[in-house]
Amino acid sequence: MSEIKNLVDGEIINLSEEEIKDVIENNNIIPNRGKVIITCNSIEYEEGDLETDLTMLSDIQTVVAVSDNNTFVKAGDKVILDLESLKVPVTGVRDSFEENYQLNIDYVMSGGYMLSMINERNIKAKIV
Repeated sequence: MSEIKNLVDGEIINLSEEEIKDVIENNNIIPNRGKVIITCNSIEYEEGDLETDLTMLSDIQTVVAVSDNNTFVKAGDKVILDLESLKVPVTGVRDSFEENYQLNIDYVMSGGYMLSMINERNIKAKIV
């Protein structure tokens, strides 16, 4: 198995703009109907900030590849994700105060980078 370029000490690190351009140019995956491949960038907190979002996945991502029938976004577009629509309840975890959730995301490898494949409907908006 090849080295994952954006995985350090078991954590996925954010891709720079240059790395994103490289991934788009060298992408070897075309998603099926209604699917979109995006970056897996996480929220970057400043030192001392209170980390309030337990998902850590940023709601702003960059599109790397789209299915042939997609007309809303294209590779290179920045988008806002609907993270709530990606949440699924965690089974087997009991908490008397609240339900526990995790994000339901398919991970894919392209050009040595770990990326995410989601449904187009999980995109709230395109940043122009």
